Amino acid sequence: MKSETKGLSLYWKCQLIGWSLASLYWTLMGAIGSNFSILLAIVHFLGDLIIYILPTHLFRAISLRNNWGQLRPKQLLPIVIPAVIVLGLVFMTLTICKNYWIGASLHPQLYGSFATNFKNSWIVTWMTGIRLMSIWILAYYAYHFAQAEIKANRENARLALVAKNAQLEQLRAQLNPHFFFNSLNNIK
Repeated sequence: MKSETKGLSLYWKCQLIGWSLASLYWTLMGAIGSNFSILLAIVHFLGDLIIYILPTHLFRAISLRNNWGQLRPKQLLPIVIPAVIVLGLVFMTLTICKNYWIGASLHPQLYGSFATNFKNSWIVTWMTGIRLMSIWILAYYAYHFAQAEIKANRENARLALVAKNAQLEQLRAQLNPHFFFNSLNNIK
């Protein structure tokens, strides 16, 4: 009978904790600035969790479907670099849209056009996205490489134990005929 795991998987715990920490950092930066609103901070926090978990989870699903976790780092690099750039673009687009939508909804007098906001913040937001997505992908594959290494080490240890047991059985098989022969000689 399979044992059922209760609660969230390690993957979901890492997703929630990682993006929560990033969002809390941005909340702290907002709290240091002027015009801080706890309601606005909560809305941004929840928005961050939703919009940043979605693309990273989608990347994970694509990676699992294509077995990218089975590739060696050299084989994975040509996949990961474009993925980081694309995920950075997705991060940028989602962040700018979220910030503009929330800001323009709550303070329409402070926000100009979307195009102006996009023009003023796209490069910084994209670089932030590239940095965060690089960290996310690095952590994701580092975990999988570490798990594969642990599995390989366990299998090697198991095989070494099987080999030692086979040697012991071979020695035992060699001892038994000698013991029998010596016993017969003693009786004779």
